[in-house]
Amino acid sequence: MHLFFACSGSVYKRDTFFTNQFIGSFQIVFETYMSVDEARAIALQQILKATAQELEILNSDLIYFRQLQSENLRKVAKESPEDFLTTKQAYDVMIESQKASIAEVFSQYEQYQGVVSAVDEYFPRLDLSEFGRRSISADAIRIDHLFTEREADIARRYVSERLSGQGDYVRGQGRAAVAY
Repeated sequence: MHLFFACSGSVYKRDTFFTNQFIGSFQIVFETYMSVDEARAIALQQILKATAQELEILNSDLIYFRQLQSENLRKVAKESPEDFLTTKQAYDVMIESQKASIAEVFSQYEQYQGVVSAVDEYFPRLDLSEFGRRSISADAIRIDHLFTEREADIARRYVSERLSGQGDYVRGQGRAAVAY
């Protein structure tokens, strides 16, 4: 982001026989601008961060469902064993649904994280001409040749971020854990 800031001020003093007036007038103006590339870089960081948090929530819910299942199955087994099977099946459906949600979110997270890791690994060999930069390697590899179309968009966003000096934030995110 780029911040443009301006301020001005004026002070007036007026003395008359019965009054003394002191008037101060100040004006502060600021504007911020963000380029499309900067917005995309921030968006990628936020996607990784939000997805990792979503996985944490889904994992904690899964653990809660398993604990609830265990407690209730013990209670049902003791008080009405004939309801044990239907109660277990109901909890199994809930747990399998939660696992499916975790798998879907984790798959998305892995795709983003995989692209980020690949860009980090191949960065010295990437063709940076589309970003207005010279490539480090003489036999540079185009992003389109390394990634699928969807992954290439993510890779371009991340390369732009790295070139603007913000890449350490995303690389420091690490991996998300999945509980099953």
